Amino acid sequence: PSKDFKRLFFVTRKRTLKYRNICENPIVSFLLDNRKNSLKDLRNSCILTITGKATEVNKLEYPQTIEAYLEKYSVLNNFISDEKTAFFCIDIKLFIFVNSFEEIHVVKPDELEFKYSVY
Repeated sequence: PSKDFKRLFFVTRKRTLKYRNICENPIVSFLLDNRKNSLKDLRNSCILTITGKATEVNKLEYPQTIEAYLEKYSVLNNFISDEKTAFFCIDIKLFIFVNSFEEIHVVKPDELEFKYSVY
């Protein structure tokens, strides 16, 4: 994510169904979870859905973001720099956090009460 948690960046191949779908309908959801397919998931699972609008952006416009991404995932260097790979930015509309499948929190990026830096 960006430092202000208003944007999320990701990469994908251009010749994929995912790429075509995003280009046709840029309203997207991004799901993160910690489930391990065990019975404990009912009590201990945490799920974050990020919704927003995805836009393909020029990789050269975000050198610090790419650099930070590669620091964490250096194995993806060739993938990210490949011309067949698209770089997307999601302008985040909502964070939907679900804890133990019951407790739900919906937060807009401007409502976040903390600052966290991944850089």
